[in-house]
Amino acid sequence: MLIVYALIGSWVLDFAQTVPPSVSIHAVDTSTTFFPTTHPQNIVFAKHSGTALPQTWTNKFDFINQSLLAGCLTRDDWIQDLQELFRVTKPGGHIQLFEPSFESWDCPPNSANGKMKSMYKVLFDNTSLIYDLGVKLPHMLLDTGFVVVGQHKSTFPVNTNDGAPVQQCVGMMIRWLRNLQPPILRFGLLGSAEEYESLLKEMQEEWNHGVPTENFFVIHARKPVA
Repeated sequence: MLIVYALIGSWVLDFAQTVPPSVSIHAVDTSTTFFPTTHPQNIVFAKHSGTALPQTWTNKFDFINQSLLAGCLTRDDWIQDLQELFRVTKPGGHIQLFEPSFESWDCPPNSANGKMKSMYKVLFDNTSLIYDLGVKLPHMLLDTGFVVVGQHKSTFPVNTNDGAPVQQCVGMMIRWLRNLQPPILRFGLLGSAEEYESLLKEMQEEWNHGVPTENFFVIHARKPVA
């Protein structure tokens, strides 16, 4: 099994507890900074990009999981990434992707979240990122050569009152949004860092009242046997 862009490795560690220790799990990311220092012996953490996986991994993995790269990979990056995932998947093996579609972000236009959605659109269009990625990925997988492509949509409100797991997720979202501050200011979408922080605070207040709802998509596919 391969986990692409494993981040801090928490999902990998949780998953490892649900499978026999005989299952070999490889987890990769472009940085090793946040990888756990201790982990089960059947997990191998390594520094690799999803767009350039080792040549020795061709037809190696029965299952591949990759998630939440909408704000990281350009259109060209995605083409290369999916080609690499296809190459390293065993014939008959499966991949699973988890991505949002910001186009489906349901929030009032005059809300803080509505303002961020509008800025997302400008930012994504000017950086070759894919704004409606969750919707487009099934066709991209078919173009790459995968078959039996399926898609499942989940719609949920963001609400920090829903317990610790959601609060952790919200914290990750805020950290990710803070990483977008430099390009948003560079494109002149807001006037200052202080204004951006104020917008993030307003967004979090709206999240506590169920605004917005977001669509996330699980997309799965199989590599042909021959």
